[in-house]
Amino acid sequence: MLRTQQKRESLPEDHILFLTYLDKSYEQGTPTSIRPFTLVSWVKAHMVKESVSESFLPHSLRSAASTKAVFLGNSSNKVKTHVGWSLTSNSFEDYYYKPTRHHHASTHIQNSIFLLRRTVPLCNPKWKQQCSVSVQFIEKKSATAANFHKITEFQKIS
Repeated sequence: MLRTQQKRESLPEDHILFLTYLDKSYEQGTPTSIRPFTLVSWVKAHMVKESVSESFLPHSLRSAASTKAVFLGNSSNKVKTHVGWSLTSNSFEDYYYKPTRHHHASTHIQNSIFLLRRTVPLCNPKWKQQCSVSVQFIEKKSATAANFHKITEFQKIS
């Protein structure tokens, strides 16, 4: 971006990142944003050169890039606006947003249950003595032995 900053000064603020005529003098052609088909051609050429499976198309990058943008902290509405999708449509969520297994809501729920150390009360907190158990599961999916302990003084469970 810094190397091409001077050539971008005449372009609209929301121009596309990739430009044409960068290797020519200003008189031969003013830099402009490339057309989407040009980028598709470039991506196809690089995918063939790198022997990427033909089952992956340049359009697959749209899903990967927009999903990555959300993972990096951008809201789905910000991504939709940036790529020109309607904010009222669910096309992004239904077809393009592909969270990895690590980012699924069910994974977060499972991890909160099985991967964190928790103290689970087994007795009524109104009793003077209470029991609790700490069970820790580690990521290798093997459980440590349960550690039972008795609390002699009353503790309020919050």
